[in-house]
Amino acid sequence: MPPCPDRLTRPDPADAIPRRTPHRRPPRPHPDPLARGPARRHRRGLRGPGRDPASAGCGRRLEGRPGRGGAGTLRRPLPASGLVASGASFTGPGTRLRGVEAEVAFRVGRDLGADLPADPTEAFDAVLPVIEVCESRFADFPGSDPLAQLADFQTHGALVLGAPSPMTAEALDLRRVELVLTFDDRTVATTRGTRAPDDLWRMLRWLAAHAAGRGLPLRAGQVVTTGSLHGMPLAEAGVAVTATLSGLGAVALRF
Repeated sequence: MPPCPDRLTRPDPADAIPRRTPHRRPPRPHPDPLARGPARRHRRGLRGPGRDPASAGCGRRLEGRPGRGGAGTLRRPLPASGLVASGASFTGPGTRLRGVEAEVAFRVGRDLGADLPADPTEAFDAVLPVIEVCESRFADFPGSDPLAQLADFQTHGALVLGAPSPMTAEALDLRRVELVLTFDDRTVATTRGTRAPDDLWRMLRWLAAHAAGRGLPLRAGQVVTTGSLHGMPLAEAGVAVTATLSGLGAVALRF
C-alpha cells in the first residue's frame, strides 16, 4: 500500500509573530514511539493476503472538504477482505468497540485514470448505502495516539454494502439524503445532509488524481465511501443495526 497521509502539517500561527532574532521552533515531543513513516509501513504490513487495496472490489474512504493539494481531506484504501454484504454478523473477541457509521458509497464503473470524465455516470455505475463497522485493536482506543490509529487503519473494521442503485448526477448531492439509524427498534440517529461535503464531485476528481499518482488508480468494481453522515454511535452486543437512506434503501448488520 503506498503512503496515504491522513493529515497535512500546517505552520503554527504563533510562528508568524515578528521576531528580532532568528527563531526555530523546537520539535514537539511525541508520546508514541510510532513515527509517521513507521506508522504507514506498519499499516502496509497489516495488509496480508486478501487485503491488498489493488484487489478488485476493494474500497476507498474519502471524507472532508479538500483545499489546495487535498488539504483537509481524509483518504485511505480499505482492504478487500473487509467488504461484506448487508445482513452480516460481527461477533467474537475481535468485536469490542462496535462503532457504526452510515455512509453513501459509489461503485467505480470502469478503470479510471487521473482525470475523470465530465459526466459522473461515466465514471461510477452505482450508488449504495453502506455501514462502516469501526473497530480498534487498541485496548485504550480513545487514548491511543493519532499515528498509532493511522497504523490501525483509522479504526476500520469492515464495510457492509447495501443493494446498489443506478448512478445519477443527483446522487452526488448528499445534502438530499435523509438517514434513519436504528439499534433494534430504537432510533439512535436521524439527519438530513448535516455532514455532507460542499462539493463531492471535486473530492472524487481529486481522489482519482491522487490514487493514480500513487500507482493505484481506481478500478472497475471498487467502492468509494464518503464518510459518516451522523458520527459514530456505539452499539451493544446482540444489537441489530439498520441504516435507511432515502432514495437508496437500507443496509443492516448484527453484533
